Amino acid sequence: MPLPALQNRTFRLLILLVAAIGTISVLVGSATFSYRQTRLSAIESMEETTAAWTDAISRIMNGARSKLALLDQATGGEISAQTATLLRRLILDSTVYREAWLVKDGQIVCTDIGIVENSTPLDAKLRRLAPPGDVKLLSRSDQTGKADAIALNFNPGKNYFWALSIPLQSLGELMRYGDRKNNHAIFFLEPDGNVLDNSLNAWNVTTPPSKPPACGLSETDGELIFARRVPGYDYSVVALLPKPVLWELWGQKLPIYSGLAILLTLCFLMAAWMATAQTLSLEAELREAARLKQIVAHYQPILNLQTGHCVGMEVLMRWKHPVRGLIPPLAFIPEAERTGLITQLTECMMVRALEELAPIFAAHPHLHAAINIPVQTLINPSFPAHVNRLIKGSFSYKNISFELTESTSLTDAALVQLRVMKDLGIRLAVDDFGTGYSNLRYLSLFPFDFLKVDKAFVDGITTEGKSSGLVDQIVSIGRTCGMEMIAEGIEKTNQAEYLKSIGVEYGQGYLFAAPMTIGDLRFWLSQKGHMEPGQPDSLIAG
Repeated sequence: MPLPALQNRTFRLLILLVAAIGTISVLVGSATFSYRQTRLSAIESMEETTAAWTDAISRIMNGARSKLALLDQATGGEISAQTATLLRRLILDSTVYREAWLVKDGQIVCTDIGIVENSTPLDAKLRRLAPPGDVKLLSRSDQTGKADAIALNFNPGKNYFWALSIPLQSLGELMRYGDRKNNHAIFFLEPDGNVLDNSLNAWNVTTPPSKPPACGLSETDGELIFARRVPGYDYSVVALLPKPVLWELWGQKLPIYSGLAILLTLCFLMAAWMATAQTLSLEAELREAARLKQIVAHYQPILNLQTGHCVGMEVLMRWKHPVRGLIPPLAFIPEAERTGLITQLTECMMVRALEELAPIFAAHPHLHAAINIPVQTLINPSFPAHVNRLIKGSFSYKNISFELTESTSLTDAALVQLRVMKDLGIRLAVDDFGTGYSNLRYLSLFPFDFLKVDKAFVDGITTEGKSSGLVDQIVSIGRTCGMEMIAEGIEKTNQAEYLKSIGVEYGQGYLFAAPMTIGDLRFWLSQKGHMEPGQPDSLIAG
C-alpha cells in the first residue's frame, strides 16, 4: 500500500536524498568502522605482547636473583673450584644464561669455566649494581663495541657481586614473538633508553624511542605506542607500530567490510528505487482508477446529538484497488491533488454515491449527504452543471451539502461557483475549522450553513467534561455567524455529552458508527432507534 508521505514530488526527492545520504553514510561508516577495528586489534596485540614480555623478564630476573642468592649462601663468595662448579651447573641447568662469573674489586675472579688465574677487569659500565639483595640488567658489548648480551648483576651487599650473561634476542626467541608475523616491534629498554633486547623483526619495522615512554597507550604522528614496566623493576617493554603499517593492515581488511557496505548500499538504493517507482506510478494508477471507476464511497452517519436520530451521512472517498484492496484517502488524495486528478476522482465518487443514495433519499427524504469538495473541483466551470445533471429529477438539492476545508482558497471564481450551488439549494459547510488558515474573514466571505468542529479539538474534551476552551470558542464563532454546528471524530460518551451541553446540534464518529459501505448503511438505518421517518430533527428541517 502506498505511504502517505511518499505521494508527491517533494517526498520523492526526499526519499532519494535519504537514500543518497544513507549510501554515503554506509560507505564512510564501513571505512571508519574497519579502521577502528584494525586499530583496536593492533592495540590488543601490542598489549598482549608487552604483557608476555614483561612477565617473562620478571620471571627470569626473579629466578636469577633466587639462584644467585642461594649460590652466595653456599659459597660466601669464595674463589674455589666448588664455586666454579656451581656456576657451571647454573649455566647448564638454564636455557637462557650463557655465562656466569664472580667479580671482586672490579676483577672477574671466577667463571663457569673455572678460576681465573690472571683476573680480568670488568667493563666499568657493567659494575653498576642494584641495591643489596637485588639484580640489575645492563647491556654488554663485544670487542667491537656492539651490544651482544645482557649482563645481570646480583649484589649480595658485600665487596663482590655475581653476574650472569643472557644473549641478545633470547627473550624474543623464548617468547616466540620474534618472527616477522608480528606487525609491531618490541623493545626492552633500560631507564636511560638503552636497548637491552628486542624482537627479531624490530629493526625492520621501526627504531626504538630515545627514552622509555609513559606506561599505557600513547600516539605520535607516526606511531602507535604501548609501554609496560617490568613489575618490581625500572625497565620498560615497548611495542611500536608505525602508522603506515597500520594503514596497510587496514587495507587488507577493508575489502571484507567494503563487501558488506556495498550490500547495504544496494539495499538502500533498491528501497529508494522501489519507493520512487511506486510514487511515480501512482499518478498513472490514479488515472486508471478514475477511468475504471475504482473510486468508491463509504458513508459515516451524522446524528442529532439531542435525539440520537440519524440526520444524514458524510460521503468518504475510498480507492478499491484490484491488487492492494481498499486504500484509505490519505494514501492517495495528496498525490491526486498535486496532479489535478482530484477533480476526476471526486466526480467519480460523487456519481457513484448519488446513485447509491437515491433509493435511501426516496425512503427517507429528510436525510442529507455531505460531500467534500476540493478547490480544483470547485473552480471547474462545468462543475455546477454536472451536479445539476446528477441531482435533477432524482432527489432534492437539499439532500446534498458540500464541505470545504478552511484552507480552500476562496477566489472570485470559487465564490461565484458557491453562489450558483447555493442558489440551487445545496447547503455548504466549513470543514476542519481551526486547523487551517483560521480567521473570521473566511467565514465572512460567504454565508455558510454549517461549521464542523475538527476531531483534533473534540479529542481535547476530558473525562471530566471539560475542554481546552477551543471547542467553546469555535461554537461561539459559529453561533455568531448564524451557522449550525457539526462535531466530528466523537469517540467517547463524555465528548458527546459535553458537545450537547454547549449546544452543538450534530455529531459523527466511531461512538455512533464507523464509515461503512452502502449495503451496511442500509442495514444500519433499518435498525430500531436510528430512524424516524419525517422526524423534525433533520438537517433539512433546520
